Amino acid sequence: MDKPGIALIFDFDGTLWNSMSRYAALAADCISRHFGIPKAKASEMYLTGVGIPFRVQVKGMFPDGDAQAIEDCAREFD
Repeated sequence: MDKPGIALIFDFDGTLWNSMSRYAALAADCISRHFGIPKAKASEMYLTGVGIPFRVQVKGMFPDGDAQAIEDCAREFD
């Protein structure tokens, strides 16, 4: 009798499970609190940079932003 195999399933693009909306909501909440912008705008900004490390993304969103706010937001989200 054959032994059962082991299978690993990777879902990088949301094909099997769409978790992006949850990440966007968490990111929007974090960005909104640290930079005082509406959550809807923060979510939109986050989604335009998906795939970029969050810390880099936030620095790009707020190039003249407070360095401590950027660091605090990135640390909280990570």
